[in-house]
Amino acid sequence: MAFFLSDDLTQQDKIDELEKIRLLLKQYGADAAEVSADAAIAAEVERIIGHFQAGWDKKVSDTELFQIVQRCAMLIGQVLEFENEQDGNVDTCSNLVKVFCAKLVEGETAGRGRVTTRVLYDMFQTCTFPVKSKAKYHIYCAWLNSCSKKNATYLLELNRPKIDKMIEKWDKDWTITDVDVRHLRRSYQLALHRLERFEQAATAMEVLLMSHPEVGSEEAAKDAQTCIVQALTTPATFRFDHWRELDVIQHNMASPHGKLLEIFITATAIEYHDFTNEHKLGEMGFTEADIEILDEKMKLLTLVALAENSPDVLYRTVEEKLNLDEEQCEDLAVKAFQLKLLRGRLDQGNERISTTYAIKRDFTEGDWLDLKNKLDLWQQNLEQVKENIKEVEELAAC
Repeated sequence: MAFFLSDDLTQQDKIDELEKIRLLLKQYGADAAEVSADAAIAAEVERIIGHFQAGWDKKVSDTELFQIVQRCAMLIGQVLEFENEQDGNVDTCSNLVKVFCAKLVEGETAGRGRVTTRVLYDMFQTCTFPVKSKAKYHIYCAWLNSCSKKNATYLLELNRPKIDKMIEKWDKDWTITDVDVRHLRRSYQLALHRLERFEQAATAMEVLLMSHPEVGSEEAAKDAQTCIVQALTTPATFRFDHWRELDVIQHNMASPHGKLLEIFITATAIEYHDFTNEHKLGEMGFTEADIEILDEKMKLLTLVALAENSPDVLYRTVEEKLNLDEEQCEDLAVKAFQLKLLRGRLDQGNERISTTYAIKRDFTEGDWLDLKNKLDLWQQNLEQVKENIKEVEELAAC
């Protein structure tokens, strides 16, 4: 800051500080008019925030950008007076912070995540806002929507108990709504996924999907689509049938995303290619990198399906199904063994893949009953072993 924080700051001091921020932005091309002493200071801060995109330009260094954005953050969080309503009321505070945070998320999308994540981290940890304001909520959600593996230096505590405690506190402070809670849980889930904490992300997604009171709502449908995109593209994940059991997913199984999920649960490359001929995966939220993952997974799952039908899979069959040559067929089989999708060996002499095990892609009710019967039999056998041991001990004691 250009001045020391004190109780003696005047409105002109605040205006002067905001004007200095404006001039810094102007150096990088921002076309912002001078700060007006006649307008409400909060409104003027919001106007200047609207010109932050000038700082997203790559010619502005992270250090320079941080100084600008951090100064604005401190002006909002440590200088403006909302508690006594001198610079606006609680709603003014909440709305201004929301606008600021939305702009910083925009900055992360523009590639300035290192800066925006650090500013949000500092703002959450050091700034004080009226208890009844939603400022900390907006900051934390924005931080969740900005953090990633690339800017993980400034990580706030990130676990479900922490989220639950925040929800409890904010519900006490300003009566957090169900919509607010779902937004927070959605941001938390996306942060876990971007940080590649895939198991935690999957659990968080289940919690989010089960929180929807109306499975047919547009909001629920969007979350279902995100769930399917994430699940299908998560590395080393090949079991998807459990997602289908969730009400929100089940309600959306007739959608393109639902049909694609069903293909990855039960079908092969033939059905997958038919689907991609009818639907553009890019328009469904899949990136080029995602599509490469889908293609590779479907090849592996098709091989699994062939092994489920017959433990000895001929190279020729795989080559015809997947349009591969012999070397590619062997490479695919080796990868399936490495990923533990199959167990077995390459029988190169007979040009076949000999398998002793293939993962179960679709665990049906019948499979659960079969498992129960096997466990019951196992338990009975254990009981019989115990009886046999007891009889031997009694004979030995005679």
